[in-house]
Amino acid sequence: MTPTRPVHLILFSRAPVAGATKTRLAAGLGAEAARDFHVACLHDVLEEAAAWRADAPAELERPVRVHAFLTPAGSQGDFARAGIVWPPTVRLWDQAGDTLGARMHGALQAVLAEEPGTALLIGTDLPLFRRALLSAAVHALERADVVFGPTLDGGYYLVGLRQPRAELFERPAWGERTVLHQSLAAAQGLRTVCIAALPDVDVAADALRVLADPACAALDGRRAVRLLRRWVAEGRVGAQSPRAGA
Repeated sequence: MTPTRPVHLILFSRAPVAGATKTRLAAGLGAEAARDFHVACLHDVLEEAAAWRADAPAELERPVRVHAFLTPAGSQGDFARAGIVWPPTVRLWDQAGDTLGARMHGALQAVLAEEPGTALLIGTDLPLFRRALLSAAVHALERADVVFGPTLDGGYYLVGLRQPRAELFERPAWGERTVLHQSLAAAQGLRTVCIAALPDVDVAADALRVLADPACAALDGRRAVRLLRRWVAEGRVGAQSPRAGA
């Protein structure tokens, strides 16, 4: 009998250090607030990952492995000082590579080389992320070569594949609004699927978009959602419209 190939869930995170994380958000709200948002989101994503790891194998008939790839190298102490406690089921790695794309490709390549299967890489600063999106991505990869989870600003929060594809990570201008477009162009000739889009929070005004999302009502217990609501209540995020065209 052929062994069941696992699903690898890769959490990709920068160390939650004030002044070094979510710098665009920090420009409007301050470095400590940006760091606190990062920490809140990471707690929420870890909870979703743990629940999915426990529940998904029955649905998918495949084991789930959870990995956290951290940057900068050797920054585990920074996560601990921010109150992040890694479950023993999460394997910690250092990110390696000179660019974001190289680090993403390196993470996907590392886990798939060690144990072939399906790999999903996600960011960790998404207040409305939920485990059902992971299952949707795995199911999409039953018929596709690559799956993306778009963000509303033109990037993506998830990429999934079954074999490393360096070409997907060489072209994009990371941080620009054309990242997903360029990644889809790089995937020309491959079977590509996009799952549901999510809002992310890069600048203070994005909080309003997240709180207005219909999915937010069911996620009021989330640390990150509570933090965004507190910012609005305190007047730190005003009634200005979210970024035009985002």
